[in-house]
Amino acid sequence: MRAGVGVLLISLLLVALFFRGEFGFDRHFFFLGAGFLLIETRTIALLFGTTWRVSAIAIAAILTVAIVANLIIERLGPLPRLPLYGILAAALVVNFIVPLSVAVGAGTAGRVGMTVLQALPVAFSSLIFASSASEHRELAPVLASNLVGAVLGGLLENLSLVLGIPALSLVAVVIYLISIRVRSTSP
Repeated sequence: MRAGVGVLLISLLLVALFFRGEFGFDRHFFFLGAGFLLIETRTIALLFGTTWRVSAIAIAAILTVAIVANLIIERLGPLPRLPLYGILAAALVVNFIVPLSVAVGAGTAGRVGMTVLQALPVAFSSLIFASSASEHRELAPVLASNLVGAVLGGLLENLSLVLGIPALSLVAVVIYLISIRVRSTSP
């Protein structure tokens, strides 16, 4: 516990140092960062193995989805967040309910279907982030808050040791509910 708090404090210090006074803490983006790190934990690697190649493909896919979300928001403008949050929460709950063993037992088609199911939260959280970020003129505080939140999400991944990896989907739902709440109360 103390080590986790220490890591979080060090990350805050480093962000403040590297952003040179431009760091304005934004709770909404903090929780978006924490939630994103939790959902990326359930990656495609769980279905296709844990080799360096599979991990590289999974990371590249996650980054590609984030870029596509940014391009969509650049083209269409900010999307209404509440429906995006609803679909995100539904996808996370379904990810929790449907066991990976079902996909593995169904062969390639099952693995592809489960990959799509696991990619949905990444896609919708990316759309939420891009929509929210597009409404800010200064991105330094947004990115700094998101980065520190990602550290918290990385620390919360340790809950998988107690709750199991599927339960991280439910923890992510709670984190995203908090991000909705703090967004609606932000000035």
